[in-house]
Amino acid sequence: MKKENHEKIRAFFLILIIIVLFFLVSFLIQNWIIDISILEENIVISMIVFVLIATVEAVIAPLSIFPLVPLASSLFGWFLTAVLSIIGWTLGAFIAFKISRVYGKPLVKKIVSLQKIEDFEKKLPEEHLFATIVLLRMFIVVDFLSYALGLFSKIKTSTYMYATILGLIPFAIVTSYLGVVPLGYQIIGVAIGGLIILVGGWLTLRYINKSYNGGK
Repeated sequence: MKKENHEKIRAFFLILIIIVLFFLVSFLIQNWIIDISILEENIVISMIVFVLIATVEAVIAPLSIFPLVPLASSLFGWFLTAVLSIIGWTLGAFIAFKISRVYGKPLVKKIVSLQKIEDFEKKLPEEHLFATIVLLRMFIVVDFLSYALGLFSKIKTSTYMYATILGLIPFAIVTSYLGVVPLGYQIIGVAIGGLIILVGGWLTLRYINKSYNGGK
């Protein structure tokens, strides 16, 4: 129990640091403290690097591109940033899924905690798996979803990828748009978004547990 509480506290402070960095980068860019002219001159390379970071984030936790979103939105515009985020996250999800399905536990345990994956997999319902994936991608930071599904489920790769993309779209659009609004609105947006994630995550977990227990 102490170890579990320690991990929760660690996760809370990690999320807090990521959010603070998001606000800090946004403040520096909006007040012209950071010179992004070099990145603007190499816009294609900047896009490629952003997609690569998003891809790696989806494969290896606890990396996050969230603090880079204000920078990307300023460079590419919020819509293109959302598209690039979805591309990167989808590629990462595909790689993680394939790693676990092709190479199995021996390789997966070198990347993420195998115990956490197994614990997570026990809660995944066998029925309505497509809807579950979409909901999880929308509301919960699921570092282990790709690995768990690749290891333990029989879901088709195409079905998994389709559900992943659908779930990623809302989060990518909201975060990218927040990257270009004034700092005050960002704080309000993050607060509201955090509340939605908490409530949505709780409802999703409740739905999963209900399905796992046979609808009881």
